[in-house]
Amino acid sequence: MARKTDLSGNFDNKPDSALVDVKAVAALLDVHPNSVWRLARSGKFPAPVKLSEQSTRWRVGDVRQALASLRHA
Repeated sequence: MARKTDLSGNFDNKPDSALVDVKAVAALLDVHPNSVWRLARSGKFPAPVKLSEQSTRWRVGDVRQALASLRHA
């Protein structure tokens, strides 16, 4: 069984320029990682930053803005 990650305190302390992976974003949204990819592809969530062929991350500042807009929607 997958263990749920609690990132709330750690995420709040990160600078806007920090990068987080899909598992961290999924934990913040309380969704499966596949849902994060789906939201990004549909334009309902910010696009990630491709760091290398096998490494993709989201900027913390972009995630914060998206979370704020989802809360006000």
